[in-house]
Amino acid sequence: MPEAWLTARASVADKSNSPRHVRRSRRACLDDLDEAVGECDEGPVSVVGKIEIVSDVGDQHGNSGEGSRVGNVGSTLPRQNGGMTTVSPPTTLPALIERGGLWPIRIMWFVLPLLVGPGLLDAVAGRSDPVQNVVEFGAWAAWFIGLVSVMAPSTVTLTMLRTIAPAAVAAPLLGAVTSGDWPVSVLVAVLGGLVANVVAFLPTTGEPMINGSAYGAEKRMALRPPASVLIGPLYLAWFAVFAGVTTGPLLLATKNWWLGVPLTVVGALLAVAGVRSLHQLARRWVVFVPVGFVIHDYWSLAESLLVQRKTKPTLGPARTDQAVTDGIEGDGGATKAPVDLTAGALGLALSLRLPDPMPTALRRKGQVESTTATEFWFSPTRPGRVLAEARTRAITIG
Repeated sequence: MPEAWLTARASVADKSNSPRHVRRSRRACLDDLDEAVGECDEGPVSVVGKIEIVSDVGDQHGNSGEGSRVGNVGSTLPRQNGGMTTVSPPTTLPALIERGGLWPIRIMWFVLPLLVGPGLLDAVAGRSDPVQNVVEFGAWAAWFIGLVSVMAPSTVTLTMLRTIAPAAVAAPLLGAVTSGDWPVSVLVAVLGGLVANVVAFLPTTGEPMINGSAYGAEKRMALRPPASVLIGPLYLAWFAVFAGVTTGPLLLATKNWWLGVPLTVVGALLAVAGVRSLHQLARRWVVFVPVGFVIHDYWSLAESLLVQRKTKPTLGPARTDQAVTDGIEGDGGATKAPVDLTAGALGLALSLRLPDPMPTALRRKGQVESTTATEFWFSPTRPGRVLAEARTRAITIG
């Protein structure tokens, strides 16, 4: 990067003469974990994480003038009043997992056979040899598919990983329940499977995996699943996959040909349909591109919503005391209330505000409706990360 004077946006030096100085409340500083240094009304507050800096020569996306970017933790930054300041990397467990990227799930997946394998085999020890062989072969096949998934990240392999991981808990549990025997190895297997599932479903695992299939300069950030899916359909779809791939082969292992053959065929069809349904949840994201960002959500939108930076959008937390709408109202066909694209997802929603109305096609109850609005709500899995990324791309945060 060309030599330039880099100053902290929230620098404590000479705030009266710095046009880039931003004064914020103490509560805002403490709540914003994307800032590494903040100047608050009651004094400076330091938060370990990332630091926002301003370059006099333009940002990394080619914007002239004052562009902004986010510096990595551990980097050394010059101060306005001379000297250097270093932001130390955090050492908490969540921060270490964040910095590890996909390595936590990779390491967990490597050791998973040592944790789950003995318990699974003990759970079916009383069954016939063909049944034990089918269970062992299926377990190794599932583990190998999961290994390929974590080593070759993409949206498809994310679906595969999150479909296979719950089986590490369900299989030993089911074997122990049907046999009535609960050895210690089964409990260890269940515990190991639970830990693997926690790591597999972490946002820090999902984000690098969906970016594995991103195009060029894209940066994808996942959206939260709709609340209606979490109530029941998600689990029914997964159960259809699990039962579909296990019931038929196990019946064939017991030489029950009349039921085993048709259930194997029907189970395969159910598993394919279930995986396709689950895969739709891995294809919902906000994706940042050089010209702005896109909300890609098949659940709420019939067409992806492209927001260009030149339209001067503003991103920020959605106001919970503000009414939302999914219809068309107001003058000129534009909605006055925000259009809700969250699909009822739990957690913090972000608000996209535009100076001019933007047309979009919504998906409502199986039908496509056109509307025009100046504000849209959506629910990313990690709202703070979305705002931090938007800030680096010269998108207004407020």
